[in-house]
Amino acid sequence: MDCIDYGDGYAQHLQSLGATRDEYGAPIIASSAIGRSPGASTIATWFEVLTGLARMPASDPEYLSTAAELLLVPGGLDAGWVLSHQDGHWHVVRAAAGELDDELRPRLDVLRRAAREQATLYCGNSSRQQLADDVEAVICAPVLDAQQNVSGAFYGARVIGGVNARKSVRPLECLWVQLLAEQVAAAELRRAAEADCARHRVMLQQIFAPEIVSLLERDPGLLSSQTRTATILFMDLWRSTAIAEQLGVELTHEFLSHLMDCMTEHVMRHGGVMIDYFGDGLSAMWNAPTDQPDHALRACRAAAGMQAEIPTFNSEWEELAGVTIRIGIGIHTGTVSVGNSGSRWHMKYGPRGQVVSAASRIERATRQSGEAILISDATRTMLPANVTCEYIERAQLSGIQDPVDLYGVRQVDEMKLARSPLAEFRNVPLTTTRPN
Repeated sequence: MDCIDYGDGYAQHLQSLGATRDEYGAPIIASSAIGRSPGASTIATWFEVLTGLARMPASDPEYLSTAAELLLVPGGLDAGWVLSHQDGHWHVVRAAAGELDDELRPRLDVLRRAAREQATLYCGNSSRQQLADDVEAVICAPVLDAQQNVSGAFYGARVIGGVNARKSVRPLECLWVQLLAEQVAAAELRRAAEADCARHRVMLQQIFAPEIVSLLERDPGLLSSQTRTATILFMDLWRSTAIAEQLGVELTHEFLSHLMDCMTEHVMRHGGVMIDYFGDGLSAMWNAPTDQPDHALRACRAAAGMQAEIPTFNSEWEELAGVTIRIGIGIHTGTVSVGNSGSRWHMKYGPRGQVVSAASRIERATRQSGEAILISDATRTMLPANVTCEYIERAQLSGIQDPVDLYGVRQVDEMKLARSPLAEFRNVPLTTTRPN
């Protein structure tokens, strides 16, 4: 049993330290209540060890043990405990009791009153006058969480006839234990906040390019829902079912993981946002949540980079897969509604609207046209002269009311992309605009 229950007879005689607090949360203590002060060297030592504890990471396995030991040295108590309070139950987390009798344990009535009043209790001189001479003097300082609920306590005892000859606890000794408890509470809040920030940063890094992550950390409001023009990219692996059947389960996972890593790298390299992964493909977006005036060019550069990786994949996997590795990429630009539809644990930031559906249908059209990269006319009109495109067809995409003019990408910057074998078979002349 962690604590002992003697009823409420002991706790009712204890004095309360600073139940009233100022606007900063510090206890308000009348100077007349302070009483005799410990020596200057003792007080200096208290603050020195508090500083040392503040420098110790709360995640250190020895952190709470160290805090419990400080109740004894330099705290001057004979026993000390750090307790947790969950669902109305108290549990000893760390103890420092030296050579004392194992029967000495924290009193439940003291813990309950400290939690109820959210105040530090102690056995001062006036308390001692109402208690038997052989009963220990105690200090109990509650630990509050971020919601100002009692999450634990620091509990110390001074045994009559122990190392310290005093039979009671001085108010300043009590205040020091309270500072120790608040130091640990602050460290835990800081640790939780740092863990939450780290978790949030990891979520952002899974979706956004580093340059965007930095902006979002400075201005989280950028993730709020908004309507804006964006360029959407869909990439899909051709003949994925045949490849999976040939490779088997383990090799398929290895292959797809390697493929998605490589494709994602190009999205991130060009400042894109990962929308989602879907088995053998992915989707990405540019110009949200931050402005990217060259968003269409960024998407085409990412697509060209993806296609440039495929020869390497074939040299490593074609023989094992039994087929030539090919991917199709569709890109479309238009107005979308973007925002986070996930939670604080799992972010789901992305676009909604017909533009997204159209980009997906354009990617599917690569299979019929044989094109490695197909873009819509809406995307093409936003591209600079260093991107060369070839008109392919006017397509009626499934689920899209108006037909869409599609173009194959032939060159991005210095990178050239081959024409579709079907275009060569049809002996179609290269033209950069739709025929009248």
